[in-house]
Amino acid sequence: MFSAYLEELEQELLKKYKPAGKGAASKKGKDKGEFAYPELATAIDGMTPPALSLSNGTIIDPTGYSPAPADITIYRKYVKNMDGIFSGKIPFELVSSTIHVAPMLDRKNLLEKLVDIAHVKKSGRFGENVEENNDFIASFVMSFDSSYTMDELKKNVIEIYNEQDVGPEYEIDIIAVLGKGVLVKNWREHRSFVALETGKDTLKWFFILMSEYLEVEKNKALDLRGYVKEQTHYKEY
Repeated sequence: MFSAYLEELEQELLKKYKPAGKGAASKKGKDKGEFAYPELATAIDGMTPPALSLSNGTIIDPTGYSPAPADITIYRKYVKNMDGIFSGKIPFELVSSTIHVAPMLDRKNLLEKLVDIAHVKKSGRFGENVEENNDFIASFVMSFDSSYTMDELKKNVIEIYNEQDVGPEYEIDIIAVLGKGVLVKNWREHRSFVALETGKDTLKWFFILMSEYLEVEKNKALDLRGYVKEQTHYKEY
C-alpha cells in the first residue's frame, strides 16, 4: 500500500543528502528557525499523526535543563503560539521523539549522536517529584550513508555504550541508514539491539517503527506551574 511511495521517497532523500565523497559538505539550511534538512523534515512531517508537530527548537524541563537541540523534534502543540509563550523552547512533557541526522555515519559521528541522545533522554529525570517510571523521549538517528555494515554498526553501538557505562534508559531507540538498514533497541534484554539489512525498504521500516513509538500515550501531564521560577508575592483577599 505505502511501500512504493516510501521507496521512491527514500531514493529522493538519498539523492538529495547522501554525501558525494569524503569531505563533501552536507546540505544544510542556514537561516535561524530553518530545518537543517528541509526535505527530510517535510518527509517526516508527512509520516506523523496530525496531532503532532515538528520543530528544531530546544527542549527544556522544569529544572531549566536544556540539551542541545535535535535536527527534528516531534512534539504535541500545547497552545497555538508555542514560540511566543515558551520563548522558542519545548517543554519536555510535550515531546514524543527527536531525530538526529548524520549524513555519513562513522565512529566519530556515531559517538556524537549517541551522546546527544543520552543528553535528550536526561530531560525530566532530575528535580523534584520525579517518578521512577517517568515517560521517556524516543530518539532516532537518520543517516544517508555509513562506513559500517549493519552488523558492524550494532557492535560499535554496544561497544560505545559499554565503554561509557551508559544506562539503558539513555540508549538510542532506532538508527536508520537509508539504502542499508535499521538498528532497533531490543527492550526485552539488557544492552541488546537488532540490526536488519532492509536495503531499499529502510524508510518504510523506519516509518513503521517510528509510528509505534509515536502511538505510545505519554502519561506525564504538562504542569505549567513547574516552569514558573519567579518568587513573587501577591496580595490576597
